[in-house]
Amino acid sequence: MVNILITGSSGYLGENLILKLFKQKKYKITGIDIKPNKKTEGLIRFVNADISNGEALKQNLNNIDVICHCASLLHGNTKESFKSINIDGTMNIYNLAKENAVKKIVLTSSVGAISMDLRNQKWPVNENHISDPNNFGVSPYHYGESKKSQEHIAKTFADKFNIQTIVLRPCTFFAVEDAHEIGFRLTGSYAVVDDIANAHVAAIDLLLDKQKSESINKFEIIFITNNLPYKDSDKRLIRDGNMRKIVSKYWPEGSKFIFELGYKRTIFSGVYDLSKAKKILNWEPSFNFNEWYNYCKEKNLTFENRKQKYKKKNH
Repeated sequence: MVNILITGSSGYLGENLILKLFKQKKYKITGIDIKPNKKTEGLIRFVNADISNGEALKQNLNNIDVICHCASLLHGNTKESFKSINIDGTMNIYNLAKENAVKKIVLTSSVGAISMDLRNQKWPVNENHISDPNNFGVSPYHYGESKKSQEHIAKTFADKFNIQTIVLRPCTFFAVEDAHEIGFRLTGSYAVVDDIANAHVAAIDLLLDKQKSESINKFEIIFITNNLPYKDSDKRLIRDGNMRKIVSKYWPEGSKFIFELGYKRTIFSGVYDLSKAKKILNWEPSFNFNEWYNYCKEKNLTFENRKQKYKKKNH
């Protein structure tokens, strides 16, 4: 069986990825995290370790065929905390991969590695776009900086030590408690975790296919976001972050539905070109705003409490 190491195995992405890989019954999975996860307990060999501690990782990279490096600090107070986990931890993973002859890595980066504000760039933005992480407060800025550094580390090891890496840049995909909020977010830069996990599975499968892996570069960066229909000429429809006009243009029926729930804006960093993901990974998101709206209709979800709360607030 193929041996896969997943860092950040107890996180939201790590958990969902493990459950998908386990179902395929063709992988022996080792997970590394600072805490266990009950949902994956018994499905994997779990290693309780911090990736910023290189010594603690050494004995756990034996006989590994591919690493999926998902571990990351998303929220932190200082630049040093992001450096310790995201940058130093990534350096540890690559150094140990080199020492243990691991030649295949999938790295979870972020659209934040270039910027979380591409609204003034030409849409759709592709992987050749170059920009620095923008400063939307201390934490997001350091997060983006650390993701950019991760990508730099990966490229260096690909160039110097022949460690083939597919860097995946997802948009936000964290769990959302309220179903109506998922619809709000899917009009902007948000993807459901199932789609993001599927992209990682596709990247792993590609790297393990000798013929396919040799047909791509040793270092590839790929956007994996939700699919937005917005065109570059639509920018004029967004004023001061209010996205009602642009949403109305593309989803006339669905927009009325979410407007009654209080929708005005959401997290939106720009529109991304997904053609490379389709070409290389044969991946595209399966759950976008249309799917969410159709699901709500099929399940007769009206969110009456939310609707009444919004009406009361505005009258």
